[in-house]
Amino acid sequence: MSSFEPNFRIDHNKEVLCIGSCFALHMAKKLESYKFKCTSNPYGILYHPLNISNALLHCLDGYSYSQQDLVQRDSYYHSWWHHSQHHHQQAEVLLDELNQIQRELLEKIKNTSLFIFTFGTAYYYRHLQSNILVGNCHKIDSKKFKKEIAREEEIASQYQILLQKIIAINPKAQFIFTVSPVRHVKDGIINNTRSKATLHLAISNIQNMMSQATYFPAYEIMMDDLRDYRFYNSDLLHPSNTAIEYIWGNFSAHLFTEQTVPINETIKSIRSALSHRPFKVESSNHQVFLKKTINKIKEVQSEYNFLNFSQEIKSLENQIL
Repeated sequence: MSSFEPNFRIDHNKEVLCIGSCFALHMAKKLESYKFKCTSNPYGILYHPLNISNALLHCLDGYSYSQQDLVQRDSYYHSWWHHSQHHHQQAEVLLDELNQIQRELLEKIKNTSLFIFTFGTAYYYRHLQSNILVGNCHKIDSKKFKKEIAREEEIASQYQILLQKIIAINPKAQFIFTVSPVRHVKDGIINNTRSKATLHLAISNIQNMMSQATYFPAYEIMMDDLRDYRFYNSDLLHPSNTAIEYIWGNFSAHLFTEQTVPINETIKSIRSALSHRPFKVESSNHQVFLKKTINKIKEVQSEYNFLNFSQEIKSLENQIL
């Protein structure tokens, strides 16, 4: 992917929000493992760009969720705007949780310098009775929804509004857009291609409108560089760990600053040491190894005071006899 050239580069000083499809979770986990301050999918997994933008606009506009935003299924309440991971048997408890997420997220948006949006599909479902474009159908009868595909102009226009509102309260904000490498074959192979093409065109329009936005080609890397099913999980749809590592390698090479790369290599060596599993914890060799590792981490933390290894140090210290 040598032709990919982003508008900006990132380092550990940037606080990150990853939001969108399940691939957003993979990116967030990688960033967190390299000690970036990262918030991941506060609304749960959302696949459609308009679902993502609607949720964030609710947050920015001070929208308060109420009973009309909920649906009950199997004695549990769910939100039309959130993934089904957010649920409760009492509507009031769920609403308190959702509105608390809104308040906390608004504060994070004010301080987040990098937003990573991962779009999964251009197809969405509209609840016929409420006319809500739902973030999740919660396994409710499909007859109660209408399936539609968004237009690229509609997506781009919505994101121009969203990004401008974010920049208004956070002028330093920058945005990375990517298309999930997971194919939505339940839509059919042809419709999946149309869907991904719509997302690509929408992101191109967003880039043309907003200089703060750039694109990372996760989908192209998966389709062009990893054209073999050995890079997929057993479902032959989701990327394997090897594929995720490869995509992450491209992300690192193109988006991190020159100073960040060696820091990440140091963190990687620490992670490798932390993954060590001794045959005998009480052995003198392992006890020496633990102390050396703690000292090494403290040295790194002293040199790079923006890195936090307190949990790792505590875990190692608990193993010292």
